[in-house]
Amino acid sequence: MGAATDEKILFPDEEVDGHIVRPWTLAQLVEASEEINAVYEIAKKDGAIDALSKLVAFADPSKVGMAPGSKPGALPADLLAALPGLVLRSTKHIPKIIAISLGKKVEEVERFNLGTTTAILVAVWTQNYDFLKNYFGPVRSESRKVG
Repeated sequence: MGAATDEKILFPDEEVDGHIVRPWTLAQLVEASEEINAVYEIAKKDGAIDALSKLVAFADPSKVGMAPGSKPGALPADLLAALPGLVLRSTKHIPKIIAISLGKKVEEVERFNLGTTTAILVAVWTQNYDFLKNYFGPVRSESRKVG
C-alpha cells in the first residue's frame, strides 16, 4: 500500500466545490463547541430534541445513497414539522461552523451560495458523524455539553 493510500485511509477528506472537508481536529471541536451548543439549545427550546435525534438516526452517512425513486417524504412527520424552524433559527451559527471546519474566515463562508453551503454541511456532518450522533442522540444529558 502506498503512502498516499495510507494517508487517505487515516485522514479521509471530501472535496466540495473546491473546498476540502476533513474530520474535525480536537482544536476545531473546541472552537466550534459554542456554536454546536447553541444549535442544541435552540432545538431544546423549540422542543425539537426528539426530532433532531430522529434526524441523527435517519441521516447516518452509511445510508446516504437512496435507491432510485425513493422519496424524501420517508422522514417522520414530527421531524418534517420541526426542521424548518430549527434550520431558520440555527442559520447564524452555520457560517462559523463551516468556517472552523474549512479553516476559512467567516466572511468568506458567508459569500458561499446555498447549494455549496448545503453540500459542505452534509460533508461536515458525514465527516464528524460519530461525534454528532452521540452529541445530539437520544440519550444526551445536560452534563455532556461540549466545551
